[in-house]
Amino acid sequence: MSGYGGVLLFCGITYGIATNMPMHASMCVLFQHFTSSNRMRASSLSFLGQSVVSIFLGLSYQKLTPLIGWRNTLRITSIYVLALGLPSSFFVKLKSMDAGDSKVGSGKQNVQIPTDQVVSTIGDKYQTNEKITNEEAATGQFVHGWLHFIKDYKVWCVAVAFYFPAMTWSVFWVNIVNFFESVGLHGDEILINMTVSIVAEIVGKTTLVLFIHRLPVQEVNLLIFLNISSSAVAAAFAFWPSKTVLLISSVFVGAGRGLYTVLPYVCAPILLNKYHTDQAITLAIMSTGLGYPIGSIPAGAIYEATNSYFYAFVANAMFCLFGATLLVVLQVHQHITEKKSVR
Repeated sequence: MSGYGGVLLFCGITYGIATNMPMHASMCVLFQHFTSSNRMRASSLSFLGQSVVSIFLGLSYQKLTPLIGWRNTLRITSIYVLALGLPSSFFVKLKSMDAGDSKVGSGKQNVQIPTDQVVSTIGDKYQTNEKITNEEAATGQFVHGWLHFIKDYKVWCVAVAFYFPAMTWSVFWVNIVNFFESVGLHGDEILINMTVSIVAEIVGKTTLVLFIHRLPVQEVNLLIFLNISSSAVAAAFAFWPSKTVLLISSVFVGAGRGLYTVLPYVCAPILLNKYHTDQAITLAIMSTGLGYPIGSIPAGAIYEATNSYFYAFVANAMFCLFGATLLVVLQVHQHITEKKSVR
């Protein structure tokens, strides 16, 4: 394997780019074509399809690889992805952009726009399906918008609020089997917990698709609750790693993972509502994308040093609480700012 280290690194980087760019483009298209009331449902349905396809692809690979070899299996997969993605890149059209919008909260124009008609925001301009402006992009202010976006402290706060919980979900996914083995679980017990987790993930995404509009909490509040619950599960793994607790926690880990793959992309445009939706989605992908691969590294190092995941899960419980606290602060700050702008 040492002779192919460079090739494997190149393939890994290429794979990461190849998987994340279509996901980013898909989320941007979804958020442009769906109103805010349907964004979460569309995103959940998209990620639900991703989970179902992943399960069936795994089973298909197990059957195909011994028959036709792994190279031919990858070729078939590549052809399938190309046949599915290439036509959509030509046929999916951007929304027509007509000048005309209204500033909310100004003394001259106090136009009320129903929330379920809002598609995206630029600056303090709320845009609807019927009236979406391309004025900033046409005048070259888009680059300036990105520079201002990067310099905004609130953007960094949102990035940190997404990054640290993503580290915890990385441990729940990458290190979980090793953790189960370290606390005394074996073959069938681990398989049961992992199966329960996968089923719960699909159920969680399906629940968002079917009942998102009936939930009594807003999206950001749901993410805050998820972070607090994740902290409780991490603490349970650290202090009470009994078989019953691990099985019950596996249900939450699966359902929570299903929610966390959707919520950051939905909450980012809400928390950063004065920027382009595409910018907010990019931030969500970068923050969670950095958290997932990095999160398992300190947990693995702690296990190597102590032969236990105790301190790793204690740290991850604190990470999730920190993320939840930061989201609460951002919510309060946004509420105060909006009240001042109305006055």
